[in-house]
Amino acid sequence: MFNFSHALSTTIAQATCFVCGRIAGGRNGMRLISYTLIVILLWLPPSSTYGWAERRVLPGIAEFVVPWRGTLILGTWKGIWRLTTPDAAPELVAEGMAQSFELADDALFLETEIGVWYLAAPDTTPVRLAEDDDLFVKKFGGALFVGTDGGIWRIVTPKAAPERLAEGWAKLVEEHSGALFLGTSDGIWSLSTPDAAPKKLADSSARFVEERGGALFLGTSEGIWLVATPDAVPRRLAEGWAQFVDESGGVFFLGTDEGVWRLETPDAASELLAEGRAVFIEESGGAFFLGTDEGVWRLATPDAASERLAKGSARFVEERGDTLFLGTSQGIWRLATPNAVSEKLVEGVARFAEARDGIFLLGTDHGVSRIRAPDGTLEQLLEGGDFNSLERDGAFFLWSNDGIWRLATPNAAIEKLAEGSFSFIKERQGALFWGASEGIWRVATSDAAPRKLAEGQAWFVEERGGALFLGTSEGIWRVATPDAASRKLAEGKAKFVEESGGAFFLGTNEGVWRLATPDAASELLAGGSVEFIEDYDGALFLGTSDGISRVYDVTARVTALSTPAKSAWWERSLSWLPPNTLVGPLAVPTVSYQGADAERIVVPASHFEVILAADSVTLSERRERNDFQQSDKIQSVPIGFPSTLHVAIRDSWGNEYEYTLEQFVLPTAGAFGALLLIVPPVLLLLALLAAPYLRFCHSLIMNPFLRGIGSFGVVPLVLTLVPLARRHLLRRYRRALLASDDIKGWAERFVPPEERFTAAAFAARLGQRSRLLIVGVSGVGKTAFLWHLTACAAEGDVRPGGAAPLPIYLPLGRYAADIGVEAMIRGQLENLGELHDEQFVDWLIKHGGFLLLFDGLNELGDARRDEIVTFVEQHSQHNWVVATSQDAYARQFGHWGAVETMPKLTRSGIEALLRHHLGEARAASLVATLDEQQTALLALPQNLELALELAPELADEAAGLRLPDSEEGLFRAVFEQQFAAWREAGTGDFIDLLTADAYAMLRDRAPATLPPEIASPLIERKLMRQLGDAVYFRHDTLRGYAASAWLAGHWRTAIEQDGAQIDANWDAMLRFTTARLLLQKNGAAEVEALLFALLERAPDRSAVLFAWLEQEHADAVASYRDKFDRAFGEVTRTRLTRAA
Repeated sequence: MFNFSHALSTTIAQATCFVCGRIAGGRNGMRLISYTLIVILLWLPPSSTYGWAERRVLPGIAEFVVPWRGTLILGTWKGIWRLTTPDAAPELVAEGMAQSFELADDALFLETEIGVWYLAAPDTTPVRLAEDDDLFVKKFGGALFVGTDGGIWRIVTPKAAPERLAEGWAKLVEEHSGALFLGTSDGIWSLSTPDAAPKKLADSSARFVEERGGALFLGTSEGIWLVATPDAVPRRLAEGWAQFVDESGGVFFLGTDEGVWRLETPDAASELLAEGRAVFIEESGGAFFLGTDEGVWRLATPDAASERLAKGSARFVEERGDTLFLGTSQGIWRLATPNAVSEKLVEGVARFAEARDGIFLLGTDHGVSRIRAPDGTLEQLLEGGDFNSLERDGAFFLWSNDGIWRLATPNAAIEKLAEGSFSFIKERQGALFWGASEGIWRVATSDAAPRKLAEGQAWFVEERGGALFLGTSEGIWRVATPDAASRKLAEGKAKFVEESGGAFFLGTNEGVWRLATPDAASELLAGGSVEFIEDYDGALFLGTSDGISRVYDVTARVTALSTPAKSAWWERSLSWLPPNTLVGPLAVPTVSYQGADAERIVVPASHFEVILAADSVTLSERRERNDFQQSDKIQSVPIGFPSTLHVAIRDSWGNEYEYTLEQFVLPTAGAFGALLLIVPPVLLLLALLAAPYLRFCHSLIMNPFLRGIGSFGVVPLVLTLVPLARRHLLRRYRRALLASDDIKGWAERFVPPEERFTAAAFAARLGQRSRLLIVGVSGVGKTAFLWHLTACAAEGDVRPGGAAPLPIYLPLGRYAADIGVEAMIRGQLENLGELHDEQFVDWLIKHGGFLLLFDGLNELGDARRDEIVTFVEQHSQHNWVVATSQDAYARQFGHWGAVETMPKLTRSGIEALLRHHLGEARAASLVATLDEQQTALLALPQNLELALELAPELADEAAGLRLPDSEEGLFRAVFEQQFAAWREAGTGDFIDLLTADAYAMLRDRAPATLPPEIASPLIERKLMRQLGDAVYFRHDTLRGYAASAWLAGHWRTAIEQDGAQIDANWDAMLRFTTARLLLQKNGAAEVEALLFALLERAPDRSAVLFAWLEQEHADAVASYRDKFDRAFGEVTRTRLTRAA
């Protein structure tokens, strides 16, 4: 067994040293002392007494141990062995991976992956029957019939040679009407007597042979046949893959995967009653109900015509009181009487139907509903989920992968008892036990509160010898009585609980424990993943993933020889075998010493008083010798010498085992200390070199303890002094950034509107100023330019001032209001570069070398923009900063210097984008057809991208480019396809939900809260995009257009009462809203009222909207142009006065 006392003492000592090292802080001398003590404590020897011993009998993953006629048969993945006694040497009887065995007529049949063997008696030589597997054995009339995946054999007498009767994969051997029938994947044969020659009756794969009402039916993969007598010619009655044959009232019902047939008499013709794959036939109230995957049919009498009552794949027919419930994949129907008209109650895949006191509970994949008597009203109790039900003491328990609920009475309110994914409810000793993904709960009575008994994924609740055991993925617990507390007995993923000789054995993937009595403490017998335990006449055999072992109740004791007085400290270290668990719990520590010639290490055999082979000791070879000494020469090296220690052990069977221990021995304590100081930093520097390519090495560097204390400060020093080392460590981030959905391909895809917006020209200006602000209207390509700049910088093509900074793209609109700038940067480096250490990332930001790209300052409020200004002021000395916005925000960003204005596309830029999408020839022809309004529309790259990607029918090759003349017309075409699909499907209310949510997104600067049935088609059409758990519109203008549909009907509430912050983000929405209002009756008056209401809340936005209306709809505002100018002046003067 593993030595718990030694492990505990060593662990406590190591933890103490670790704490001392952490307390020491920056004092590297104290850290070195603590680190040295930890290493020395690893060499402490274990104690020498063990209460249990384990000897491996056979190698390979264990399959079974079975007693047979005074012998033991043991199967593993290496073969099947025979033991005449528990202590005898094993004898191989079958080669290959063991799979199964069969006992028949005192004979034994063994199956492995390469064949089937036959043993007539324990002392006979095994006979190989076939080179096949999938074994089963049947006995008829004194003969044995053996089936494998290669055919069926007959053995007339134990010593007779096997005779193959049928080819193909064996399916069945059955006796009917005095004859024997053999079924394989190649057909069905009959034998008039067990020793007769076979006669083939059917050619397709056998399914069954059944006798019903004196008639014999053969079912195969091609249909169902009727055989008048065993030797008669079969007559096919039904087509398709046979499912069942049933008989009632003298009428036969035949089910296949193509339907259900009726046969009134064996001589009559069959008649198709129901189509689809047959599922069941049920009788209730004198009527028959046929279930297929296409519905449920009814026969009022066995000879009546069939009538379909319910559609969908049949699930059940349940009789509850006087009512009959039909369940299919499309819902649950009700029949007041067996002959009544069916009435559909609920939609969804049927799960169950329960009834009590005139109240019905119906479960589908849509949820659970209740029908109250006598009015029959339907009430939805739970929505969604795959529910199951259990009735106990008048209460109903409902569970699914979301939790468990209780109805104390059928008419009571539903009560949720626990969260989690529940897999079973079992009743044991009068109490209910619930199994879930998070543990096992108990309810002592139907109305009691649940109590959690065990942690981890629930596996089983089993009763053994009057004791109750709970198994989960984290261990095995015992419950003394149904209302008692649980006690943990074993660690690891539970596998089994067995009782033998009054004791209990608990198996997990970490070992097997013994429980002498239910109230005793558990005792670990053996480590490793244990599959089963077998007790054979008091001898215990363990089946593990390493083989089959025999467990002994013994004690092993080690004696030690005194070390020579003049030996050095490093010689004494050879008095045991470090580390302590290298060769397993039962490879007892040896005693060794330096030889007289200083070149040989001698291991005396006399120091092994009890010798047993441990599970981890590997069998090397058998040797015919009695010498237990093994020695090697030691060759000196400059700072020490390596030694290889070979130890030979002989067990009680006469087998000899050998294991090897390689260790590095140093001649002086000084050399050992020097090596201790040099090796860890060197290893961690190598890990630093490999970190971008190997995740394990990266995780080592991300561990602050290893990076700092483990390397004695060398790694932090290198990262501080060598910028190239920092850039090398961040290569993982660069690769992931270039492969991300936002950035991939944008190095080549972006078309610069002017030469100054090429990556090289922009990098030159950035090198002069270190921080630049780009402004431009929505849709002009600011985000696309930042993507382009990020991709070029990640490839090393952006070098402001000669440096190659690491780009970090930060889309500000996607972050919550409470996330700081440092947290945004840490999130990007953690998601893409797996830099999980926050302090390390903050240290990297402080040392600089980043190109920080803030996208969408206009998406933030003033306070958040002030945070970014403060951050940039603190970090711009060692980093480069680029930000985009629709406004310049002179108060906050005026001191940055010149503002870069992103221009619209020229006609040549439009042609370049069209060439990218459509090719050279089509682009040239389409550009030639553009009129002035379409050119102005396409000057915004966003509009061109939307027209070609989201509404390709606007640019088909036959009709040419048929773009609308206005921005509002373009966006209407983009959305109309999906809106039309919703209206056609009867879900037109989705449009209202979408537009309302779009306004909420813009107002609250938050992601969408749309349900999947609305968001998913929009994501598929590329109108929206999903980033992690959040959903956003692809462009801000798309969001503005969708929100305008809501604002057109609610603008008074939004502007006059809502109190929302109105800024440049509203511009697109306001433009689309006024365009919508102008199309309505009295629309001009509505637009005027909107303008003046907006003037009170946000004069600057009102001015921008009025300027746009003057340009696009001059006639609509001509009548009140002067009035607006005067009002705008008064509002502006009032605000200036208040500010002063």
